[in-house]
Amino acid sequence: MRQCLVQDPFQIDDIAVDTPSCSPRKVTSLAGTRRKVTVSGWERIQLLSKPVYKDVHLRIFSNKTQSSMFVVPWRCRSIIVDNVKFCPAMVLGPTHGSVILREVHNTAVSIACKQLYLWNCSNVTVFLHSFHPPIVRLCSGIQFAPYNVSYEGIEEEMMAAGLRCYQYKTPKHAVVVSSKIYSLGEF
Repeated sequence: MRQCLVQDPFQIDDIAVDTPSCSPRKVTSLAGTRRKVTVSGWERIQLLSKPVYKDVHLRIFSNKTQSSMFVVPWRCRSIIVDNVKFCPAMVLGPTHGSVILREVHNTAVSIACKQLYLWNCSNVTVFLHSFHPPIVRLCSGIQFAPYNVSYEGIEEEMMAAGLRCYQYKTPKHAVVVSSKIYSLGEF
């Protein structure tokens, strides 16, 4: 039972558990590509800086009326951000696959990814570096601007995520699947 209790909710241990006494669910290894990390309801600045967070499928959820800053410098396989409101800044590491922003409001997001989807978002500024134009659905007040993140090691993280640092230009258009108006910001 003691192995199943974790004092730090964001701590990940690579403990092999054959038959956990506290839950029938399967425990996956940290070495696999299907690792999923979920962060929910944070109240202070969150910095996922440990290398164990590399190459995970990141899920960020918040049901609070206001969230604080969120920073993930490591590359991810995919990211879903859901129900985040009034977050001053989210800096998400280079992402190998897709990033989905769903129900995000009054937030600034910096992201480098292969494809970005926005669903039912409002008043969001996206600093974007992407292969393709973003896909926007049922959103209002969305602004796009050039990617604005720089830190030691970002070039290596982007290369490992399959992104080229300066190969892509900021998109001049978005794929819109609703009748609202979107701004691509001042370049």
